[in-house]
Amino acid sequence: MNRAKRRIELLCTVIFLSTAVFAIPKTADLLPADTAFLIEAANFSELTAQFKQNDTYGLYSDPAMKPFIDKIKNYLDKKGKETDKNNLFRLIYEAGVKPQKRLAIAMVLNPQNIDGNEPPFILISQWGTELEKIKAVADKFVAKNDEMGGHTKKQDYRGQTIMELVDEGGSKIYWVFIDDLLVAAMDIEPVKFVIAQVNGAAGAATLASSSDYSSVMAAVGPYHDIDVFVNFEHIIKTAAAADSSGQAGMAMSSLGVQNVSALGVSIGVSRKQGRNSSGKMLLKVDGSKEGICKILSADAAPLRLPNFLAGSTYSVIFYNVDIQKAYEEIGLLAAKLYPPAAGMMYMPLIPPSASGEPGIDLKTGLIDNLGSQIIVAESLNKPFGPKKMPNESILALAVKNKPSLEKSLDRLHSQLFALNNPDLKRELLGHTIYLFKPSMLPMMAPSPVTEDGDTKIPNMAFTVTNTHLIFGTEPAVENAIRMMESGQGSLAEQKWFNVLKSSIPATASFAGFGNTKSNMEMLWWMLKQDNRIGTMSANPFNPLGRAFNNPDFNEVFDLSLLPPYESVKKYFGASSVYGISRPDGFYFEFDYHEAEKLTEEP
Repeated sequence: MNRAKRRIELLCTVIFLSTAVFAIPKTADLLPADTAFLIEAANFSELTAQFKQNDTYGLYSDPAMKPFIDKIKNYLDKKGKETDKNNLFRLIYEAGVKPQKRLAIAMVLNPQNIDGNEPPFILISQWGTELEKIKAVADKFVAKNDEMGGHTKKQDYRGQTIMELVDEGGSKIYWVFIDDLLVAAMDIEPVKFVIAQVNGAAGAATLASSSDYSSVMAAVGPYHDIDVFVNFEHIIKTAAAADSSGQAGMAMSSLGVQNVSALGVSIGVSRKQGRNSSGKMLLKVDGSKEGICKILSADAAPLRLPNFLAGSTYSVIFYNVDIQKAYEEIGLLAAKLYPPAAGMMYMPLIPPSASGEPGIDLKTGLIDNLGSQIIVAESLNKPFGPKKMPNESILALAVKNKPSLEKSLDRLHSQLFALNNPDLKRELLGHTIYLFKPSMLPMMAPSPVTEDGDTKIPNMAFTVTNTHLIFGTEPAVENAIRMMESGQGSLAEQKWFNVLKSSIPATASFAGFGNTKSNMEMLWWMLKQDNRIGTMSANPFNPLGRAFNNPDFNEVFDLSLLPPYESVKKYFGASSVYGISRPDGFYFEFDYHEAEKLTEEP
């Protein structure tokens, strides 16, 4: 070999050795077996690039949204400058540095830290080409802390230098750089564990060695842009062990959650054709399903679409649960938790009549006449207006025996709700509508409408059809009856629904569909109508008024800067989810469909 060629080879070797990053084990191989929770982005820079391909980023980056987004950014900048000089998040934000590879947050839970003051979280991040920048941030963090009266010390462990920072209040944080890996926690022990695993320590049980972790994460995917794992078995055992009274263990046993072992979720961003995001989830149950799990179990069945769902429906959930069996299981669970409640479930609602007609209780009069489907649907109530609800909701329960059910309901309604008030019952297109005042069921009552100084509260109503018992406000039940009789403009005719329906299996235990475009149209109208979130309480039919009735929100969100909905509706698609009850637990798949696949207006 000539001398020149040899020099080139040596130079290449030196360059490789000076820039190579040794293979760091996967995150699950670095964490201890008592990890209770983990959320991880395996490749943060790739995740960011994938996110920029979907509709959500398109909305964020649209020039029409710039004034609104800039207002939020300016607020964050202002608040960032008001934080302590040694606030780590402020320093990272100002530096504009982001992980290039993995980013993971885990909670390590054990009897020693379950009642501790410091949160048992650990951060594992990998910085790649941004390594020097994040090291500079760490150095600045140390310097600022020293200026404010804190102190820092170093500790060598297995050839690595662990930094211990104590702030002026006595709080501690530990971190170590292992090549381009940054590990940080409030407790030094998990940091030491990670170092040992990186160095190849043998014999220690890790999260990756857990059969629950391996089984649930193998059942989800194949896209793992974001992974979530929850170790329910460990959380339940640790909580029970920490409770000297034993009540926690008894409560969990009564609820039937002792066999729930783990939850695994995987999310892919812009990975599937026509999807902004997609994912899978498995809630793993070891052994028999008991308590709550048994109540929620449902057989997979074909999707049964009733004819009373209108085309204005933007959200609908189908749950193929056997209502009678679920009620019986609820009774058994109530008997364990609070026996008087179980007894009330079987008490007569009305006594026998003087003519010898038997009394009616909830189970024999209603539940035993119901079938095996529950539907919850929401539809737009257009045109939108300030003096009415922008949407309508209905709850529908499958009917197994209409004559018997309607007979029981008629007696219950006449004696409990409409006594001496025949106006609370009327006919519409061959169907009986039973009305009752919302005050009789306060939890179901919508917000009042104030008009000309008078408060008006819509009646609640129900009706019995050949297939379903339908509950809702009086207008919602009326619309369901009219839809059922006309057969025109139903949900079954909507393109978005059929696209989503074709994307799920023919049979499922649970299925949900949501037209985000319609949902956001309603939300956008509410935002633009009130203009300022802090003033939304002025309109009692605007749910956002109750959720965000806080003037401080106006410092962040200037709703007057939002563009017209027509200019941004192209970014909103639709979502679907289905679930199946399996012997090993409950399995779900979900997708958020791109807007361009749903171009036909609802």
